[in-house]
Parts: sequence; structure tokens; C-alpha cells
Amino acid sequence: MNLRLTTSKNVPKTFNWTNKNVILSSFFIGYVPLQISAGFLVRQFNVKVLAATSLGISSFLGLLTPVIATHVGSKGVIAIRVLQGTTQGFVFPLVQHLLAYWVPPTERAFLGGAVYAARPMATVLAMIIPGYLAASSFGWPWIFYTSNIMALVWCLSFLIFSYERPSTHPNLSKREQIYIEKSIGNKNKKRVTYTPFREILTSPPFWALTAAAFGYVWGFWTLQSQMPMYLKYVMKFDIKSSGAIAALPYLMQFLAGYVFSFISDYLLGKNVWSIGTARKTMNLIGCLGPALALVLLQSGGPEHAVKAIVLLTIAIATSGACFCGYTINHIDLSPNHSSVLVGISNGLAQSCGFLAPLFVQGVVTNEEDPSQWKIVFYTAAAINVVAGVIFAIFGSGQVQSWDNIVSKNKIRTQENVEDVSNQELIT
Repeated sequence: MNLRLTTSKNVPKTFNWTNKNVILSSFFIGYVPLQISAGFLVRQFNVKVLAATSLGISSFLGLLTPVIATHVGSKGVIAIRVLQGTTQGFVFPLVQHLLAYWVPPTERAFLGGAVYAARPMATVLAMIIPGYLAASSFGWPWIFYTSNIMALVWCLSFLIFSYERPSTHPNLSKREQIYIEKSIGNKNKKRVTYTPFREILTSPPFWALTAAAFGYVWGFWTLQSQMPMYLKYVMKFDIKSSGAIAALPYLMQFLAGYVFSFISDYLLGKNVWSIGTARKTMNLIGCLGPALALVLLQSGGPEHAVKAIVLLTIAIATSGACFCGYTINHIDLSPNHSSVLVGISNGLAQSCGFLAPLFVQGVVTNEEDPSQWKIVFYTAAAINVVAGVIFAIFGSGQVQSWDNIVSKNKIRTQENVEDVSNQELIT
């Protein structure tokens, strides 16, 4: 497949690369393996430095992409993407770590949902702006220069303005600090060094959460990476029109994420829902809504374009309910180990990032054949339904018994020492 790009005279306008889906998937070769270790490293190192360093390196690699693409080729771009995946593997554990320290349980859906809802807004910008940059006199390299310069500015801002815990923020009032820390309660103030692996890996609520993550991520990457191609080849939209229309569902997901999060926290605050009910209900909406829309998606040609756009918008927008479903459930289950939980579950789920595009590549041999795309959408719908049901049955909103910061052996040792001391006092 040709990647046709309008650019300056210094770089090619066309890359005759046939490994498009390999390039899309290569990011996750570096991203997925790092997830588990990232969950531990986040707890042990300075969050500000870790975030700025990892994303700073990723941004620098992004700035090199046009040069590598022009002079090395697709293999060089694949290498860049693998390295970027490795450096960005810290992002979700970092986010979960900060949310666990800063967000009270009754505000977790709205504030946590707001953080995760920023991702579809980034997708909106990424689908609209690059088309105009590529068509401008600056050329396609400025897609990479603009986005990665902005990322470097963010890294500097994060270093200056962020604080890991309420107790370290110089401008936070004592009243606010006490409110946050008292609300969170069981989030330990010390660095956590012990992880109850056996308990985590045998916990049904944790695996239910992981199943929900897998379902969401499969649908997310299937639609994000393939929807523009579907619109172009099946619905016959030109590239510029396709970019704007493809961005619409993610704009609606961004807005829907806020609405769902507000409703969830409102009903939770009124004691209408428990935390478990809130997470399960929203997650079901986020799974069943997209599944229904994808099943109803018309398999015809461009004459069904409006219906296709509406259904794709519904599919992606309703998935925004997951932002206050499984996405923040790691903190519900274990505030002390939330970064590790998200590292494991997200690492497993993000394997969809390379499995889904490769699945599409195997199924869609003729990009203009609607029936082949139907298989892709039906598969995504089925995975969503199964994931939603598993989380509804086995998920939980309660802090788990293994949310401790020292091993059971150490606890027993401390108890024995206390017993001996008490006996000595008695005698």
C-alpha cells in the first residue's frame, strides 16, 4: 500500500511500504513487556523525573522519525516505534499512581474519567491537524515536529508544576490536604516495597478487570487504527473529509466520558449506587453500547455513509463510560498496589494493540469489500460483550484483603514480637 503525503522537495511524497500494519503494531512490541516492571518502578522512583524522562526520550525519538523514514526506510521507523513504546510504557502506571494519591473515592469517577477522557481529545486533534500540515507547504514532517515539540513542553511543565502527593504540594491548604488524605485513608504515605503477587494473580476481581480492559482495548485499537481506512475505501470519503469525520466519534467520546463520570459520582454521592455497582453499570454501558452499534453497522457502500458514521460515533462515544468503569477500578481494589495492577492488566490488554491490526490485515484482504469489514466489527462486538459480562459478574468495588504493604510473614513476625513483649511485661 502507498502512503501518499504532500510535503516539501527535501523528502519523498510517497513511501512504497507494504507493511503498514506492522508499523502500527510495532509500538506495542516495546510497550507491552515494560508494563509490569513499570508498575514497580513508578512506586520506587521520583514520579516527576520518571515521567519527564520517559516521555522526553519518546518525544526526541518522534522528532527523528522524518529523517529515519526518509534515509533508513520502514525498518527504521519500526525500530523508532518499538523504542517509543518502551519509553511510553510508564504512562498508565504513572497516571494510576497519581490518581491513587490525589483523588477521593467519591470523586474518582469524575476526576479519573476526566483524565482518561483527554485521550480521545488527543485522538481528535491527531486526526484533523496532520491532514492540514501534510497538505501545507511545510509538509508531512511537521506532523512529527509539532506534536513532539508540544510533548517536550509538557515534560518541562510537568517537572515544574506537578507534585506526587498532597503533602508535598506547597500551595495546598492544610484543610485540603487533610480532606484528601482522610478520604483516601488506606493509601500508605510510605513507599510500598512489598507486592502480594500470589493474591493478585488469584483474585477474581482483578482478572475480571483485566478482561474488561482487553475488551475495551481491542475495540479501541480496531476502530482507531482501521476506521479511516474503512471510511476511505468502503464509504468513499476523500482523505481530508475522512480525517474530519473520523475525528467526530472521539470528540463525542470525550464529551460522553465527562457525562458518564458525572452521573456515576452523583449517584454514588447520593448513596444510590455502591462503588461496585457504579463501576459495573458504567462498564456494561461502555461494552454493550459499542457492541450493539457495531452489529447494526450497515455493510453496504457509500449510500449508507450517514448511517455508518452515526453508528461508529455511537460505538466510540458510548465506550467512554468505561472511563469510570474498569479504568479506575484498580484504585478501588488496591490503592497501595494500583500502579502494579494497571501495569499487569494494561500490559495484557494492550497486546490488542498489535493483535487487532494484524487480525484486520488477515481478514481484510480487499479493503473495498464491506463483508470483510463486517467480520472485523462483529468480532469486536463479541469481545466487548464477553468482557462486559465477565466484569459485571466477577468485578468488585471493594478494597481487597491483600491491599497490604508488608508481607504476611513480616506481619506474623511483628505479632510474635509483640506477644513476647507482652508476656515479659506480665511476668
